[in-house]
Amino acid sequence: MDTINSLQDLLPPKQDTDALVSFYVDHFEYIHRIVHVPTFMREYSAFWEQEPRSRHTATTALILSMISVATCALTGPSDTASIASEYRAVAPSWICACNRWIIGQPESFQGRKLVYYQVSSLVYLARRMNSIGRKRFWNETGSLIQDAILDKLLMKPPSTDSSYTREMKRRTWAVLRELDLQNSFEFQLPTLLHSLESDASTPLNVDDQDLDQDTPTPKPHSQHTRTSYQSLSAHSWKLRLGISRRLYSAGGRPKILTPGEVLRYTHEITQELEFLPSWTTESGLVGENTNINNESGVHRKSCMLSWAFLQFQLKECLLAIHRPYLSKGSGLYSLSEMICYHASRDILVLNRKLQVLGTQSLTFLREDLLIASLTLTRITTQQPKGTLSSVAIANTTSTADLLEQCLPFSESRYLRCLYGDPWAPLTASVALASLKIHLGKETRETTKAFCGKRFLGLYYQHSPARQQTPAAADIQYLTTHPLSSEDGVLGSVGGRDDGLSGTSTGSPIDSLAQERWLDDWDSLDVGAN
Repeated sequence: MDTINSLQDLLPPKQDTDALVSFYVDHFEYIHRIVHVPTFMREYSAFWEQEPRSRHTATTALILSMISVATCALTGPSDTASIASEYRAVAPSWICACNRWIIGQPESFQGRKLVYYQVSSLVYLARRMNSIGRKRFWNETGSLIQDAILDKLLMKPPSTDSSYTREMKRRTWAVLRELDLQNSFEFQLPTLLHSLESDASTPLNVDDQDLDQDTPTPKPHSQHTRTSYQSLSAHSWKLRLGISRRLYSAGGRPKILTPGEVLRYTHEITQELEFLPSWTTESGLVGENTNINNESGVHRKSCMLSWAFLQFQLKECLLAIHRPYLSKGSGLYSLSEMICYHASRDILVLNRKLQVLGTQSLTFLREDLLIASLTLTRITTQQPKGTLSSVAIANTTSTADLLEQCLPFSESRYLRCLYGDPWAPLTASVALASLKIHLGKETRETTKAFCGKRFLGLYYQHSPARQQTPAAADIQYLTTHPLSSEDGVLGSVGGRDDGLSGTSTGSPIDSLAQERWLDDWDSLDVGAN
């Protein structure tokens, strides 16, 4: 089967594709600016009016990669969410088909077309959203950076290009470098960006329709546009790149910055955080009863999404430079404890706010949630029982409540990804259990039962297609290890609205392996002072 037919055959019906494309455009394009929305929508409309054999293969690949990103993000009771759920199992085949198209693109003397980078970036984002090949993320963005160097995207575009083309090249380079820098922090590995010099200009803070002008006039940062996240990310780029270079350029074990460097970088990151516009303040924070579907609500949602991701990438830097000083006795322990505590709480609170908006699943593009949860747990459990730290982390119970409220986010990510990693939600469960033990709210036995039941529920819910009942040994374990009915965290999984309620089906887990895991719990330093 040729590439045209193989891509065409994978496309869902137009109505379903419309819903997925619309979700992508209305959400993800407020973060990474990959397409020019008006141009794409015109091409998309014309695409369906053409005979299948007349459609451009590049456009088909662009659409397939775009809806691959959206399938894991849609949630809730809406018709569009139901459409996304229907196609999650086939999203990996879309990604593979688009990847074959990428590999088949010839290299030319004039360089690759922008659509190559658009599809490549979307395929990478789709892999992250669907948790496919996590260990290769760093390699993939590094390879894209190499391609971009060959095609001179890091250089100032030639004056012979139209203003539209110049701006799209700037946006494309900005996307690629942000993705690669993010992987540098998450994998704690160097990047080619450490040794590059680029004279490409910052993407303009303009709405897409402004690019139709010969000389588009950028808007002030206080005015939110689709490009606000990208433009403001560029403002802190040199700082974040410098921190990454200082921490990871040598490869191997990350460096520990000197106290002087930590203080200087902390001050500069704080200045960048203060520089961020207060769109959420001006628009009003979205509350539980806010209508997020009217025009005002949609604007607030897009502002909050941009603002949250700007916060994430700067607080990621704070955690990276301060975590090594969380060992008691280090010179910056008290300061690092306070900064890591508040940065981690902010990350979790922002995830809760995005959940109210129905956009928390977009954070699948990052790993901040688990890092923040583990950092909070580490800080809190380091405090001697019955005492307070120098930063007065007085209400440790509220920290446990916050971790409990955010645990379903990790579980939801696993459930929505066909190749989801169960160890992220399991790790989050153990972190919460560790905190409960430290606070004296639960014993090691009850928390062990809680984590075991939660893990089994997730596993069976993640594999419904196998249509097998749980193993008898697993059922026996669950029935002989009663959970506490006094605490919400250790209560029954039933009654939840996140897909964990009711009787689950799935293939039996190796009960011997499960027993080994439960035995290993006793060897973990869970709840220790």
